[in-house]
Amino acid sequence: MYSVHKAINQFGTLANLGNTVLLSIIKFDIIFIARKNIAVRFSQSSQIREMSLKFSAALKELRIHLCQTGKQSQGVRDFIKNNYVALKKENPNIPILIRECSGVQPRLWARYEKGVEKSAPLTDHTSNNVMAAVKQLAN
Repeated sequence: MYSVHKAINQFGTLANLGNTVLLSIIKFDIIFIARKNIAVRFSQSSQIREMSLKFSAALKELRIHLCQTGKQSQGVRDFIKNNYVALKKENPNIPILIRECSGVQPRLWARYEKGVEKSAPLTDHTSNNVMAAVKQLAN
């Protein structure tokens, strides 16, 4: 068991959210909300998870097109590496398709009821920008 302040000094960063403290630990699978003076337990066995998101019922499919090696797709590759498992666990019945093609510009596609599709470009996006695009199209 580590105290919140000791953990911050050793492993992560702290952001104040009113009376709540958000502790984000690097190299650990923790995004932990704690009240002041609460001890924190760390799990080293899990992978880092940036964020999970429950999709809208209207969303039928999410597709991510990217290049396996292109510099413009690096943020998309990072997003997939860090978030795919969490998104799939939160949305087990919605297909999340990853389509790789050499030289393609990264793009996010969302298919809704009655075949309606929307897309967003992901060229040179960071992992956080990709998550924002997913949130926008998935809700």
